[in-house]
Amino acid sequence: MLRLQFRKKPQQFVKLSSSVTLGRDESNDIVIDSPLVSDFHAEISIEPDGPCIVDLLSVTGTFVNEKRISQRALLNSWDVIRLGSDELEVNDPNSSRPGDWVLRTESDLLESQFYPLLPNTVVGRDPECDLAIDSGLLSRRHAEITIENDHLRIRDLKSLNGTFVNGRRIEEAEARPGDEVRFDQQAFIVSGPTQTLLNKVVEDDENTIARDPFYDQGTMIMKPALEEVQVEIEEQTHFMAHTLPPAFLLDQSNTVKESRIRVKEPLYLIGRSKECDLVLSDGSISKRHAKLRCVDNQWMIEDVNSRNGIKVNGQKVKTVRLCGGDTIVLGRLKFIFENEVEDEHATALFCGALPEHSAQARENGNLQGLLLGGVLMLSFIVVAAMILYLLRMD
Repeated sequence: MLRLQFRKKPQQFVKLSSSVTLGRDESNDIVIDSPLVSDFHAEISIEPDGPCIVDLLSVTGTFVNEKRISQRALLNSWDVIRLGSDELEVNDPNSSRPGDWVLRTESDLLESQFYPLLPNTVVGRDPECDLAIDSGLLSRRHAEITIENDHLRIRDLKSLNGTFVNGRRIEEAEARPGDEVRFDQQAFIVSGPTQTLLNKVVEDDENTIARDPFYDQGTMIMKPALEEVQVEIEEQTHFMAHTLPPAFLLDQSNTVKESRIRVKEPLYLIGRSKECDLVLSDGSISKRHAKLRCVDNQWMIEDVNSRNGIKVNGQKVKTVRLCGGDTIVLGRLKFIFENEVEDEHATALFCGALPEHSAQARENGNLQGLLLGGVLMLSFIVVAAMILYLLRMD
């Protein structure tokens, strides 16, 4: 049976066996105490085709996979529902989300058979832990699990009854898919992406770079090492003009201190990771969400396998050339692209189009053409007259 759970607190959930109401009022089945959520915000009903959600004329709207719904919408496993800034997920307890690192358990101490892991997951008895297990045999903060490429790093947090990997008590050890991890007597089996997926090579438009995987809120995305980013920057710079064409991002969502952000690099990374040139802390932004590239004096924006994608002027895109005034939407955040080009000819070059002359320019061109034609005609008449004069003299 499907259930609805908070993404940040998976231990808080309701089973989708009957209608569920969501809102700020305490009479709802799921109460979300947020000023961005209406008293009675949305409702999920169970239909023959499956659970459906409908917005109850809320102020800020109801979103399914970041798309605002205007009518009843069918919900599927792993769909993400957003009310205000709070996100809930339709969870299938009998299967793991594709591409996830998960711990699988058959114990009654946990409600789900599969428990997805975050990049860093703290396990313990404390309800504030990422994986909270209500057992007096576990320490409040028992162990920490970290995702490291093709394996997990398990670290015991000086627990009283110990952490075990494949039956051996450890202070710190690696765990791979199929290994057993045990916290005192609570045992799990590690499940994760296949080796083929982990070693996948992502092809860029101009370069093929072997990338390390990085977990991003339930989605496997490819995250190049910082050294690889520097190599790509150097390769792009080698073929560019010495002067970088001006480019700015105008923040329309008030998410960064500077409302007008100068793009200073030919390869400009945008995302939540501290490695990015523009760091955006909003939860709708992936670790590496997008990149701006300058190629042949033209600015391009490219999606970097982000979870919520990129929209330019309302259209979802993978890669597109930018012009001054374009609207860029990354997750929930909105920016205006500005290139500060002073003349139409330069603007057309940056936008990849032929320059369009103004009306005055066209008139000047027409006048110049008439003058040139008149001069040629006059020259022809003079030459013809001289030829006739010479023939008569003979």
